[in-house]
Amino acid sequence: MVGYTQSEEANHLEKGATVSKRNTLKPRSRLANPCVVEYLGPNFTEQGTMTDLSGDGMKILGTRSVHVGMRLALRLSVGESAAPIQIPCAYVRWTRNQEFGVKFGPMEPSVLARLHDLLLVYQGSPT
Repeated sequence: MVGYTQSEEANHLEKGATVSKRNTLKPRSRLANPCVVEYLGPNFTEQGTMTDLSGDGMKILGTRSVHVGMRLALRLSVGESAAPIQIPCAYVRWTRNQEFGVKFGPMEPSVLARLHDLLLVYQGSPT
Protein backbone atom coordinates (compact mmCIF):
# COMPACT_ATOMS: atom_id res chain seq x y z
CA MET A 1 0.00 0.00 0.00
CA VAL A 2 1.33 3.43 -0.91
CA GLY A 3 1.39 6.03 1.83
CA TYR A 4 0.63 9.65 0.95
CA THR A 5 1.20 12.93 2.72
CA GLN A 6 -1.87 15.15 3.12
CA SER A 7 -0.80 17.38 0.21
CA GLU A 8 -0.13 14.36 -2.03
CA GLU A 9 -3.51 12.89 -1.07
CA ALA A 10 -5.27 16.16 -1.91
CA ASN A 11 -3.46 16.26 -5.26
CA HIS A 12 -4.52 12.67 -6.05
CA LEU A 13 -8.11 13.38 -5.04
CA GLU A 14 -8.19 16.33 -7.44
CA LYS A 15 -7.15 13.91 -10.22
CA GLY A 16 -10.12 11.60 -9.57
CA ALA A 17 -8.82 9.20 -6.95
CA THR A 18 -11.27 7.77 -4.47
CA VAL A 19 -10.91 7.19 -0.74
CA SER A 20 -12.24 3.97 0.72
CA LYS A 21 -14.17 3.62 3.96
CA ARG A 22 -10.89 2.77 5.69
CA ASN A 23 -9.59 6.21 4.66
CA THR A 24 -6.90 4.78 2.38
CA LEU A 25 -6.29 6.23 -1.03
CA LYS A 26 -7.44 4.20 -4.03
CA PRO A 27 -6.21 5.85 -7.20
CA ARG A 28 -8.54 5.31 -10.13
CA SER A 29 -8.45 6.28 -13.77
CA ARG A 30 -10.95 6.13 -16.62
CA LEU A 31 -8.94 5.34 -19.70
CA ALA A 32 -8.90 7.64 -22.71
CA ASN A 33 -7.01 4.93 -24.62
CA PRO A 34 -8.39 1.59 -23.42
CA CYS A 35 -6.13 -1.47 -23.15
CA VAL A 36 -6.77 -4.88 -24.61
CA VAL A 37 -7.31 -7.52 -21.93
CA GLU A 38 -7.68 -11.26 -22.30
CA TYR A 39 -9.82 -12.87 -19.64
CA LEU A 40 -9.56 -16.56 -19.00
CA GLY A 41 -12.37 -18.46 -17.33
CA PRO A 42 -12.80 -22.14 -16.47
CA ASN A 43 -13.37 -23.24 -20.08
CA PHE A 44 -12.81 -20.18 -22.24
CA THR A 45 -10.44 -17.40 -23.25
CA GLU A 46 -11.96 -14.16 -24.50
CA GLN A 47 -10.72 -10.72 -25.40
CA GLY A 48 -12.12 -7.47 -24.08
CA THR A 49 -11.24 -3.85 -23.44
CA MET A 50 -10.20 -2.45 -20.08
CA THR A 51 -12.03 0.87 -19.76
CA ASP A 52 -11.38 1.77 -16.11
CA LEU A 53 -8.52 0.91 -13.76
CA SER A 54 -8.12 1.30 -10.01
CA GLY A 55 -5.63 0.10 -7.46
CA ASP A 56 -7.68 -3.00 -6.68
CA GLY A 57 -9.65 -3.77 -9.84
CA MET A 58 -10.81 -2.79 -13.30
CA LYS A 59 -13.83 -2.48 -15.57
CA ILE A 60 -13.88 -4.55 -18.75
CA LEU A 61 -16.06 -4.37 -21.84
CA GLY A 62 -16.11 -8.03 -22.82
CA THR A 63 -17.15 -10.28 -25.67
CA ARG A 64 -18.51 -13.07 -23.47
CA SER A 65 -20.88 -12.88 -20.52
CA VAL A 66 -19.52 -13.68 -17.07
CA HIS A 67 -21.30 -13.97 -13.73
CA VAL A 68 -20.74 -12.43 -10.31
CA GLY A 69 -18.30 -14.46 -8.23
CA MET A 70 -16.58 -16.03 -11.24
CA ARG A 71 -12.81 -16.33 -10.92
CA LEU A 72 -10.79 -15.15 -13.92
CA ALA A 73 -7.15 -14.81 -14.89
CA LEU A 74 -6.28 -11.63 -16.82
CA ARG A 75 -3.59 -10.73 -19.35
CA LEU A 76 -3.20 -7.01 -20.13
CA SER A 77 -1.52 -5.89 -23.33
CA VAL A 78 0.12 -2.61 -22.35
CA GLY A 79 2.22 -1.79 -25.39
CA GLU A 80 3.83 -3.31 -28.41
CA SER A 81 7.24 -3.76 -26.79
CA ALA A 82 6.21 -4.45 -23.18
CA ALA A 83 5.43 -7.92 -21.90
CA PRO A 84 1.76 -8.40 -20.97
CA ILE A 85 0.80 -7.96 -17.33
CA GLN A 86 -0.41 -11.33 -16.02
CA ILE A 87 -2.97 -11.17 -13.21
CA PRO A 88 -3.51 -14.73 -11.99
CA CYS A 89 -6.68 -14.12 -9.97
CA ALA A 90 -9.54 -11.64 -10.27
CA TYR A 91 -13.14 -12.02 -9.14
CA VAL A 92 -16.16 -10.67 -11.00
CA ARG A 93 -17.91 -8.21 -8.65
CA TRP A 94 -20.69 -6.90 -10.94
CA THR A 95 -22.02 -7.26 -14.49
CA ARG A 96 -24.08 -5.06 -16.79
CA ASN A 97 -24.70 -6.42 -20.29
CA GLN A 98 -21.20 -7.03 -21.71
CA GLU A 99 -19.48 -4.82 -19.11
CA PHE A 100 -18.21 -6.17 -15.83
CA GLY A 101 -16.01 -5.18 -12.93
CA VAL A 102 -13.34 -7.33 -11.33
CA LYS A 103 -11.50 -7.10 -8.04
CA PHE A 104 -7.93 -8.34 -8.05
CA GLY A 105 -6.98 -11.29 -5.88
CA PRO A 106 -3.55 -11.78 -4.32
CA MET A 107 -0.63 -11.23 -6.68
CA GLU A 108 3.13 -11.01 -6.75
CA PRO A 109 4.68 -7.66 -5.74
CA SER A 110 6.23 -7.31 -9.21
CA VAL A 111 2.79 -7.53 -10.85
CA LEU A 112 1.38 -5.06 -8.33
CA ALA A 113 4.23 -2.66 -9.14
CA ARG A 114 3.53 -2.87 -12.89
CA LEU A 115 -0.18 -2.19 -12.32
CA HIS A 116 0.70 0.77 -10.09
CA ASP A 117 3.01 2.15 -12.81
CA LEU A 118 0.27 1.68 -15.42
CA LEU A 119 -2.22 3.51 -13.22
CA LEU A 120 0.22 6.42 -12.80
CA VAL A 121 0.67 6.62 -16.57
CA TYR A 122 -3.09 6.77 -17.14
CA GLN A 123 -3.59 9.33 -14.37
CA GLY A 124 -1.12 11.59 -16.16
CA SER A 125 -2.91 11.37 -19.51
CA PRO A 126 -5.96 13.54 -20.24
CA THR A 127 -9.35 11.78 -20.17
